[in-house]
Amino acid sequence: MYYLTVEKNGVRVIDRKSFEDYSTAIKACGEFYQSKTGRSNLEFNTDVVNGEFFRSYAELNRPEDISLENEMEKIRYSVAAKHSNRFEYEASLFFLIESDSGVAESEQDDD
Repeated sequence: MYYLTVEKNGVRVIDRKSFEDYSTAIKACGEFYQSKTGRSNLEFNTDVVNGEFFRSYAELNRPEDISLENEMEKIRYSVAAKHSNRFEYEASLFFLIESDSGVAESEQDDD
């Protein structure tokens, strides 16, 4: 199983919704944004532990939601500006897709 969590402006709007396969979970993220160019790639970072998939995550931030107080924020702003040229989205978004192992690890870390 794969579990999708979505945060919109820091508020969790989907909490570990289950999917039978990874591609369906990825597709479900698409209800929160649209491509401006017909075909744009949203890149996900993926964590694999000892050959086993644990999680993938991506974020779409609105440039105006990022402060420019330090160098790391300036980098995030630059990425957000590029995303805002490629995608339409009404809020800053964070997508997380976890496997059973990823969920177990996350719950263990919460203890």
